[in-house]
Amino acid sequence: MNRQVIISSTGRSGTVEYREGRESCRLYWEFGGGDVLAILSIPSAQEWDRLYPWARGRRQEILQSVAQETQRQRAPQARVEWDEARLCIYFRQ
Repeated sequence: MNRQVIISSTGRSGTVEYREGRESCRLYWEFGGGDVLAILSIPSAQEWDRLYPWARGRRQEILQSVAQETQRQRAPQARVEWDEARLCIYFRQ
């Protein structure tokens, strides 16, 4: 299966797009402050299934892939921290 993670920037924020074949999902990111390099906003599990029915039940798998590839492409030295309560993934120094 052909999977891609494409990161776009517009100033201090942008999108991270996950593509799988003809399907895709877009997530919002922005630069952080302090030791936070960037913040990736993620939908709740319920919102995920509504927004991306083609990926129902695969939220954790896809978000893990997105986090790993984002780290590899843009912040290889960063520590990835999940915050389900705030629906964010942080990339910390």
